[in-house]
Amino acid sequence: MVDTGPGRGEGLSVGGARYPSGPPEHWPSWVPPLAPAPGSVGAGGPAGGPPDQGGRRSAGIVAGVAVVALLLVVGAVALATSGGGEDDTASGTTSTSSASSPTTLVPTLPSVPGLDPNDPGLDPSDDARPLEEVLPGLVDFVEQTRGREFRTEPVVEPLPEAEFVERFRSVVAGDEQAVRDAGVAPRALGILDPDSDPVAVQDDLGEQGVAGFYDPETEELVVRGDQITPYVETIIVHELTHALDDQYVDLERPEALAERPDESGFGFLALTEGTARHVQVAYEDQLSPDDVLSAQIESLSSQLGGSSATPLPLPFSVATQLPYGNGEVLVDALVDQGGMGAVDAAYEAPPTTSEQVLDPAAYAAQEPAVAVSAPSADGPVVGEGAFGAVDLRILQVVADPSIVTDLLEQTGPVSPTVAVDPLDGFGGGRYVSWEQGDEACIRFTAVGDSGPGAAQVTEIVQGWAAAVGGADVVPTGGGAGGVTATRCA
Repeated sequence: MVDTGPGRGEGLSVGGARYPSGPPEHWPSWVPPLAPAPGSVGAGGPAGGPPDQGGRRSAGIVAGVAVVALLLVVGAVALATSGGGEDDTASGTTSTSSASSPTTLVPTLPSVPGLDPNDPGLDPSDDARPLEEVLPGLVDFVEQTRGREFRTEPVVEPLPEAEFVERFRSVVAGDEQAVRDAGVAPRALGILDPDSDPVAVQDDLGEQGVAGFYDPETEELVVRGDQITPYVETIIVHELTHALDDQYVDLERPEALAERPDESGFGFLALTEGTARHVQVAYEDQLSPDDVLSAQIESLSSQLGGSSATPLPLPFSVATQLPYGNGEVLVDALVDQGGMGAVDAAYEAPPTTSEQVLDPAAYAAQEPAVAVSAPSADGPVVGEGAFGAVDLRILQVVADPSIVTDLLEQTGPVSPTVAVDPLDGFGGGRYVSWEQGDEACIRFTAVGDSGPGAAQVTEIVQGWAAAVGGADVVPTGGGAGGVTATRCA
């Protein structure tokens, strides 16, 4: 794996990349894990794929959110409102907000005795080491935990700050209209602010916190700088897992899955990110107490340092995290049942619905979605596709942001993640989106697979409609009980 033989010069060579013997002066302060950009691993689900013959994109709602979001915000979080209502982050209590005062995700400190990330005496860079020193051990850990060996050396390219940002911009540069189209449905549902520009959201978030990314097109793992702290090690482990899996599985498969009428794109994205999260958390679990403390400090400091950036609507943040959180739950269940061999088998037959991702038992039973007719649009279609169980869970967050306090799960000593519970009795759904002047519009149908299931679907949609306002909800005319909802915003 590692070439340090004669004639190679000073430093280390891994995967064709040269590492100098000395680190840069500092490592960027904000380095949370990321949801990779379009063209990178796990980006966008089916919404990141090519348009169909009619020029429209077939995508699930949450997958559409993922194509807009480049950054996965992971940290200790609490709710805060931008106006209206009181907030007490110190006690952990929260208040909900109205549509006129959108709730945003604001980091706060957990109960870590003696931990103050603002203490100048606590500097995670003191625990940093050059990449050449830590990389061989990270590669070995990923191989042993994943149960596979790299067929070829992973190409890891460290870049200084300015060069990294330039490289990142070149990777994410693409079809801006496709990103705006993918943002129509989230805007209409209240996941994104109706007046937000999805391209601007993508640009802002992408540069605020990307510490590294794996690009399956070039097979390169690109990281910021050479000096690696314990926290950054966990991020590299995540991306190395992608690089390893890509040598056995086509991680660009979501582009092909875009043409499918189900949620296969989201299922594959959750499997991919869940696998990387499983290995990442395993690495966190074996860190020394001192390294865990260092990583916690840096994680919290990075989140607090970024809280003044563009506010991130809570439903949007939750939606971008679910492929990671629920993907990890799915992969953990697979490993418990059959080890990494079960994960390998899942790549051959990924989940086809978000219900299978949220409920590993539904995946094991290969529970299909109930067939639902696509609703009609009142204008030129810009997006269409499956409306799944995960989308209903996000509508619950839109209607009542305070429920996120029940969703946050600490699945590792360093990096918490968000996962939602399965939705019993969900059957299936379809949506279509269009634009009407300056407004984003959506119409979706969601049904249950049983009487109680239909009642739960109806209750969730009606609760969302009452919270956001301006939505028309009517019972479905088909045999399966459910509703059809329309909203422009």
